[in-house]
Amino acid sequence: MKPGDPAGQSSIAAAQRRLYQLGVFNAANVRLVPAAIVAGQAPSDVLPVNAIVSGVEPRRFQFIYGVEFTNAYGPIFDHFQNAVGVAADVRDRNVFGRGMSLSLGGRYERNTRSLRTLFAVPTLGSRRSAPTCTPRGERNGPTPVRVGSRTS
Repeated sequence: MKPGDPAGQSSIAAAQRRLYQLGVFNAANVRLVPAAIVAGQAPSDVLPVNAIVSGVEPRRFQFIYGVEFTNAYGPIFDHFQNAVGVAADVRDRNVFGRGMSLSLGGRYERNTRSLRTLFAVPTLGSRRSAPTCTPRGERNGPTPVRVGSRTS
């Protein structure tokens, strides 16, 4: 929507869609209110309006935690393994004020320890996308640390 352009439901819907596509709002609202008419201006069939835009951002930082219970068969089917562990993630949902997301998480069990990061970009240029980069490291029991990275 630009000053002087006709305003209506389609332009409001398009503006709201673009706000949501930024990936930084939980809610976005655009409403039109009649603009003040300048004294001495000739009457017209066109009613000038102002667009009032409001948005609700989510909390910037998010902390997620939990307890997990896993069970698995060992190399022989009669060898059953149970484990209790904890996991936690900390996420910044608006890195550099650009709607990018960065998180750090970890998991701890008796035989498994892992650390992971996630970096996500909601848009590339004018296109909505979900490119992510996830470096992670994991250690299982006495074996050496495995380090990997995944990009999508």
